[in-house]
Amino acid sequence: MTIKVSISETVTAEQRIDPAFIKLHKESEAFLNSTAFTARYRRKLSLHEGAHAYYARRANAINIKYRGPMMTWHAKLDCPFIVRASVDYTLPVTVTPIEAIKVCIAGFVLPEYYGTPNEPISIEGDMDRAKRWFAELVGGTKEEFETEFLNAKAEILAEILIPSVQEGIVAEMTRFLSEVFPVPVPPAPSRVKLTSAVLRARRMGWMA
Repeated sequence: MTIKVSISETVTAEQRIDPAFIKLHKESEAFLNSTAFTARYRRKLSLHEGAHAYYARRANAINIKYRGPMMTWHAKLDCPFIVRASVDYTLPVTVTPIEAIKVCIAGFVLPEYYGTPNEPISIEGDMDRAKRWFAELVGGTKEEFETEFLNAKAEILAEILIPSVQEGIVAEMTRFLSEVFPVPVPPAPSRVKLTSAVLRARRMGWMA
C-alpha cells in the first residue's frame, strides 16, 4: 500500500508552491514508502498517538479519530512542516485541568518512559496545547501550570504500572496501526495442480 501525505486545508495556495514545501512533501512521501520507515518507527508513532487517544477516552472525549501524515505550515517557525501522524478528539466541557493536561502530554511522557523520546518540536507542540487548555480552564500563572503539569506527569507514570492501563494503551496502538499504517497482507500462494508431471518434477527436485 502506497502511503500518501495529504496537505492541510490551512496551507495557502502560495505556500503550496513554495519550493521548500514541495521538496519536503516529496521527501516525506519517499521516506514513508521506503525501508527506512521501519516497524519500530511505526510502533514509536503508535505509542505517541495511542497514548493521546487512551487518555482522551478516559477523559470522556468524543470524535476520536486517528489521522495519517499531513503537510502543514508551521506558524511559529514560518516554514513547511510534516506531521507524520495525529489524533483528533473533542474533550467535554466537564474536563478537569489535570485530565486535559494528561491527554496533551501522554504522547511524549510514555515514549520518554520507554526510552524512545519524541523530537523536541513534537514535545513543544504537546506542551503548547497543554498550556492553552490550562489557560482556558483555569487562567492561572506559569508557576501554577508547572505544578499541575508535574502532577499530571506523575499520575501518568504511576498509572503506566497498572496492567489494565498498559492493555488499554496497547489496544490504542493496535487501532492506530490498523487505521493509519496497516501492514499489507501478502496474497495467498497459488495452488499448483498436482499432475503426474508436477509430481515427477518434485521427485527430481525441480519444484518445491
